[in-house]
Amino acid sequence: MNNFLSFLIGHNFCKHPKLNLNIKFQYCADCGELVELSWYVVRCRCCDVKREAKLKFGEIFPVDNFCTNCGSEEFYVQKIEDLKFYDIHHAVLFKETVNICAKRRYTQVWADSCEPAHTYVLKLLPMLTEHKSVS
Repeated sequence: MNNFLSFLIGHNFCKHPKLNLNIKFQYCADCGELVELSWYVVRCRCCDVKREAKLKFGEIFPVDNFCTNCGSEEFYVQKIEDLKFYDIHHAVLFKETVNICAKRRYTQVWADSCEPAHTYVLKLLPMLTEHKSVS
């Protein structure tokens, strides 16, 4: 079924099930893509109480329409850098693939000469190197 859906969509339809939840950036063992794991918590905008969250079509929403503490329907989404044990019940995991692009940059190297210090001239040698950056 996944092969049929990926054929229709035209790209990889991997859900990255084998990822270690403690590592922020890692490669998926099934598809080979670089995946960033991010944890988010939904909070009430009025009283700042944590609310249970769900992931729906790539967006994060609270499970209930209204806050159980103050009755407000306004909320905001907060990104958590380090997941604590008491946030597990309220946190939502968001898996996002990261595009890696190779950029060409020039590196300059000064070449030493074997001549005495007072007579030699420094020579600048340009070298082309490839650096991979995460974007």
